[in-house]
Amino acid sequence: MNSHLTHILTIDDLTITVERKQVKNINLSVKRNGQIAVSMPYRGKMETVEAFVRSKLPWIQKTQAKIKSAISQKTPQFINGEQHFLWGTPYYLRIEIAYQPEIEIKENQIIIRLPENNTMAQRQYLFDKFYAQCVQSKLLTLLVQWHIKMKTPHPQVRIRKMTSRWGSCTPNKKTIRINSELAKYPLECLEYVVVHELAHFYCAGHGKDFIAIMNQFMPDWQKRKALLVKRI
Repeated sequence: MNSHLTHILTIDDLTITVERKQVKNINLSVKRNGQIAVSMPYRGKMETVEAFVRSKLPWIQKTQAKIKSAISQKTPQFINGEQHFLWGTPYYLRIEIAYQPEIEIKENQIIIRLPENNTMAQRQYLFDKFYAQCVQSKLLTLLVQWHIKMKTPHPQVRIRKMTSRWGSCTPNKKTIRINSELAKYPLECLEYVVVHELAHFYCAGHGKDFIAIMNQFMPDWQKRKALLVKRI
């Protein structure tokens, strides 16, 4: 993102990221983490953007409240019997006391073993590490398959937990980043994100050329993407 095309706008207690793009109209969105983003035409005026955002303040506040409520309801507590997902399949959590921290999948359970008097932060860390390892185990095959098929460079991959993106790509450095949270969703979702990010080696944005590439290599990509709209 070019800094000279990006501006930070503050209205009341809200912080809005404004980006100049090749668009005809002002577009406003509230991201999954509650952040507010606006795209505007290159020749547009910031005063116009500010007036537009102010006119949408009731909607922004209502949307952020819904997101905050949804996040609070979905925040895991990592307690016995709590439901967690792996590759789209639900499992029930069982906590056992052990000297060495580890996770085991057994029938319909995810068993986590931790020392006595462990904290929720320690359980969260163990889960995050586990999900990253699960994604890593699937990525090698997917990347080999798809970079050959799409004739892209073989990228360097970084896996990390992200709050607002499923993946990102830096073509000039031949790197892509993949969200470890994808381990919760069906494997076809991870495959979709891999193809999506590799497509950015050809197209920086998400315009008609990008869509054409996705349609060419993965005709059902929109169906896969839809599975990611409702967060587990």
